[in-house]
Amino acid sequence: MKELAKNTIHWIQDIPKNEDKESTALAIREELTFRENDVTLFKNLSTPTIIDLKKQNISTRDIIIIVREIIRKTAKTFKYAENMTLEQATTLASDLIDLCKDESIEDFILMFKMARMGKCGETKGRLDSDIITQVIVPAYLDHKAELREKQYQKEKYAKKQEDNEGMSPEAIKAFDELYRRLSVPKKEEPEKPNTPVLNHHHIYLENLKKRIPHYSLKLLMETEEKMIDQDVYKDALEIVRNEIRKRK
Repeated sequence: MKELAKNTIHWIQDIPKNEDKESTALAIREELTFRENDVTLFKNLSTPTIIDLKKQNISTRDIIIIVREIIRKTAKTFKYAENMTLEQATTLASDLIDLCKDESIEDFILMFKMARMGKCGETKGRLDSDIITQVIVPAYLDHKAELREKQYQKEKYAKKQEDNEGMSPEAIKAFDELYRRLSVPKKEEPEKPNTPVLNHHHIYLENLKKRIPHYSLKLLMETEEKMIDQDVYKDALEIVRNEIRKRK
């Protein structure tokens, strides 16, 4: 796979364009073969979208030609699509670009590679408009959304670890326990007095009073907000608020 030429915005601009359409198509498909080995869902979270390319004055025609060859290359491996015409592929490419303006050329490369491997829904050997728009595209976007959510949770956890820096292990443990308790849905029926659950809660409150001075102000504010949203553990909320008042 060649490096981008100087001042090139996107690699599609470096593909040689000849008067002979089939020679150009062959050069594109050869480049796509190399690109297939480099694209990943993770990388595609940050690749330039179709909208981005158009803003950089890359023509719609050039984009359609690339997507058309992605489709044609894939069609050759599908039982009922191997004889797809140039006109049919061009129409499918144009429709796909309109449908997926927020996705990238690299998304299309990986999407059809996954479809060829049976990882983007059940196609039954077909590669037509209905299969692409109702099976392949939704399946691919689900894969991408799942990865995006995992990345969000990973970054959220890393941020939490960063916020916890400087706190003692005991304080972190106490905060995690409080967070866990707040995450449990509120029960409709109140607990009866003197039950083991309430006795345990009383012990928890006593321990919270001892450990909460070690919480950072930011964690105290987040804990207060979550308690208000949950509308539970009002006695614990008051402990947190008293500590916040002391810090201000």
